[in-house]
Amino acid sequence: MAKEVMKAFGREELGTSSAKKVRAKGMVPAVVYIPGEESKNIALEAGPIAKFVAHHGAGGKAILEIDGQEEMVIIKNLQRAVVKDDILHIEFLQLKSGEKITFALPIHFIGEESISRDFVLQKAVHELEVEVLPKDLVDNIEVDLTELKIGTAFTIADIDKSKYEGIEFIGEDDMVIASLSEATKFEEPSDEDEEAIVYESAEETSEEE
Repeated sequence: MAKEVMKAFGREELGTSSAKKVRAKGMVPAVVYIPGEESKNIALEAGPIAKFVAHHGAGGKAILEIDGQEEMVIIKNLQRAVVKDDILHIEFLQLKSGEKITFALPIHFIGEESISRDFVLQKAVHELEVEVLPKDLVDNIEVDLTELKIGTAFTIADIDKSKYEGIEFIGEDDMVIASLSEATKFEEPSDEDEEAIVYESAEETSEEE
């Protein structure tokens, strides 16, 4: 996975008012959580971080240059604007080489276009918790639905583990990620059914009178 270096600027003022000022300058307020240490409040240029998120998603790993030092981080959480979908705030988690982390990686579903409209695809989860070293971290976990059959489910056991060496999935092998079922068909009432309904309705009205 490609590593990208982005320059971060320290910020001392916090709060809603300060965050608005940061955004007005074309930047995104953020915080870096450091295990066992005090977190760092920073700001990033909106353009580069938006491109990074669009390419890598919520599980993206990057290098931030903070106060002249490079720090490896992963996006832990991000907040977007409701209407424009602009990034409002980002939470990073600092990664240390050689130390495993427990992290929820987003699922990337592929092969959905091959599923018939007569079937209903149910996604039970949209992320999977894993334990991994920073060097083995990936942006997401691929779940290929191409071979999923009606009445069956895709579980953790079905993930192609050869793509994710060094990653330990936290969860039982039979944990359902997605399942496929037949859609319930709605049948229009026939003319005879409609006549019966009208007749019964009229009969009930007569009895009430």
